Amino acid sequence: MSGTAPDAVEAALTSLGLDYENPRPGAFLVKLPGQHKLATMTWLVTGEHSLGVEAFFCRQPDENHEAFYRFLLDKPAALGPTVTSNDVAFELDWYLDWKVTKQLTVSVVAAWASPGEAVAQAYGRTQDFWYSMLYGAYNY
Repeated sequence: MSGTAPDAVEAALTSLGLDYENPRPGAFLVKLPGQHKLATMTWLVTGEHSLGVEAFFCRQPDENHEAFYRFLLDKPAALGPTVTSNDVAFELDWYLDWKVTKQLTVSVVAAWASPGEAVAQAYGRTQDFWYSMLYGAYNY
């Protein structure tokens, strides 16, 4: 077989009839069809001697939506095919743990974030913002 890895991937995707975008050289965002009109978006990224495959599917997280979506922001590809920057945000966090009783601990996190280039590319948000989280832990 001759040609480059990106050429081979593109030929395979075309022969399989899959919808895909090629936002940058060697990177393919593929739409894998599912049931009931659902689809899984999958990244195929070719390297010199490798093929990276990244796929993630979650209809809706059951709990802790904000932390879940913040985790996804650590992966620029999750923000969309037009995002090329890994600079998500600069963030300062303050933590406080308070041992209320022998078994109960309360933790508070306050944070300030300044959106980076990736967030600006995906959402156009450039304003700094504050947020906080409250956790409780019970030991028995």
